[in-house]
Amino acid sequence: MIAAGCVILLAWAAPGQDVDWEALQAMSPGPLRGQLVLDGLHKATGPLGSVEQNLAFAEGIRASAEFELELSIGLFQAVYDENGAGWAQYNLALAQNRAGYTQRADQNLAELIASAPAGEAPSLWSQRAIFAYGSGHDARGLAFFGHAIGLGDADASAILAREALARHNHAGAQRGFRAALSRNTDHPWALRGWGLSLLDSSDNQTEL
Repeated sequence: MIAAGCVILLAWAAPGQDVDWEALQAMSPGPLRGQLVLDGLHKATGPLGSVEQNLAFAEGIRASAEFELELSIGLFQAVYDENGAGWAQYNLALAQNRAGYTQRADQNLAELIASAPAGEAPSLWSQRAIFAYGSGHDARGLAFFGHAIGLGDADASAILAREALARHNHAGAQRGFRAALSRNTDHPWALRGWGLSLLDSSDNQTEL
């Protein structure tokens, strides 16, 4: 497989060489394939097909998980520039935020919110709030969570309830977890949080 990758890499250096997407599919995932996919995307002259997009997604997610963040950003940016795909812009924002490009990440989420279907807006506002909190902009994060809660996002209610519980504000935590459960009875950790919020303060040291 390494030898095949080297052959593909040598072919890539030839001017005008067509992109062999099937060969890239056959390669093992990794930095070499990721870079070749990115080079192929840069050579594209028209809308990307499903094979190209699937490869870009797979390598972009892998690269982000392995902290090859510039490669991940490049892959998602290339797909977004070529196809304007919302999934690419969302994952681009995640990779940018992870790399510390917080303003670019926030701008991408803001653009997505402006163009996304109504059903996707609540979770996007919540994600934007998480970015703001993570970069130390608590007031901005609270405002974004407020937008998400106003649109019915269960995650936003549960996250703020968890914050209240960490501050031993049991009443506030109960309100938040109750709101989350009213919107999603199968929320993965709101029910547990609700139970913890009912415990005595001395027992409430258990982490969610």
